[in-house]
Amino acid sequence: MKTQTLIKVTVLISMLVLSACGTSKSANSGTTESESRVEVSSEKPLASCNQLSKAGLMTMNIANIIDADGKANQDFVKVKFGSIDSAHNKPGYYLKFYKWRVINNAVQLDSAPMAAYSYNLSTGSPSSVPTTGIYISSMNAETGYMLKLNDDLKNPYQVIKVVAYMSDGTMIDHVNVLIPQFLASPEDYKYNSNGTMRAELLQQLHPLYGQDVSGWSFSQIQESFDQYCF
Repeated sequence: MKTQTLIKVTVLISMLVLSACGTSKSANSGTTESESRVEVSSEKPLASCNQLSKAGLMTMNIANIIDADGKANQDFVKVKFGSIDSAHNKPGYYLKFYKWRVINNAVQLDSAPMAAYSYNLSTGSPSSVPTTGIYISSMNAETGYMLKLNDDLKNPYQVIKVVAYMSDGTMIDHVNVLIPQFLASPEDYKYNSNGTMRAELLQQLHPLYGQDVSGWSFSQIQESFDQYCF
């Protein structure tokens, strides 16, 4: 099993040399799309990268891994950290990642922390063994992480919740970020793929929530997210 995991991660690492900015999210033909799926359209810009920023906690970029055909990998997303508040950079403090989605206006949180594989941002050299927690003191500008989605392609997860803990397991803070790919225009993002109105708490997580982008071009909307790609 460890050999299979290492082979899979090594293959994915080779994809990291490709651009994180793509045009479409792959979908299995013939499947029924739920409201949490992304509606792929050449007329609607998609965000393949995103950034969370919370004062007093951290900044973090998140991006799809895009294959040679321009499709987003369904199994992993990659993240890298910018600033970490010094108040949380203490011995034994750590982060965990959880995923959640909204189906029929009900929040569904996966209580199992996501597996993370560290890798060197310059060389792509990966760790062979995943972890479910990352010590904040070990984070640096040279290291990124691949998060295993274990996604349900019919009902994909939409949000990653990053939780900070003290060394004794006490939660001290958390922040949510939309998982790429998602509709880059906040106007498009108001609606689920089945045409129903998207849950307000999801709309509020969109980085352009509340902004009037009616005068923005396709390229302007796309580039507002491409700047977070790595």
